[in-house]
Amino acid sequence: MRICVKSNSCRVVFFILLITAFEACRPSGNHTTGNEDCGTQRTISGLGIYLNNFTVDGTKGIRVKLSDSRDGRGKWEEIKFTDISNKTLRNQRYCFWEKEIGLSDTVYLRLPDGKIHAIHNFKYQLRPHASMGSVTYSCDFYELYVDNEIQTGGVASITSEK
Repeated sequence: MRICVKSNSCRVVFFILLITAFEACRPSGNHTTGNEDCGTQRTISGLGIYLNNFTVDGTKGIRVKLSDSRDGRGKWEEIKFTDISNKTLRNQRYCFWEKEIGLSDTVYLRLPDGKIHAIHNFKYQLRPHASMGSVTYSCDFYELYVDNEIQTGGVASITSEK
């Protein structure tokens, strides 16, 4: 069996295979339908909250309130944060607050020391999701503001100044 290395026919076959591989990896399709889907989103199903540089005792008594954009009222409720035992994350706490939140609503987080953080301006974004050989687009909850500072990733992150 002879393997061709220097012949022109092998080069042409290699070039055709290379072009086919690049074409298969190229994203295709119209993404305007996904963008229109983002415009129809009106709520998020919950909010992830990270507290950085907080001890276990520092998270006791943290309360949260949803201020509805329609009536501006809400009631305070206590939330529980999980205890992370990993030594590198010793002072990081996480909680997912399951509540339907409108994109124009404001969530208030009241810490035990009395400081209140406002979480607002929730936004969806059309984002690519790559898999083996294809790229699909979907509308994900991705952006919010905490005390008028933008945060990406769809999770509110608050750091203690202690």
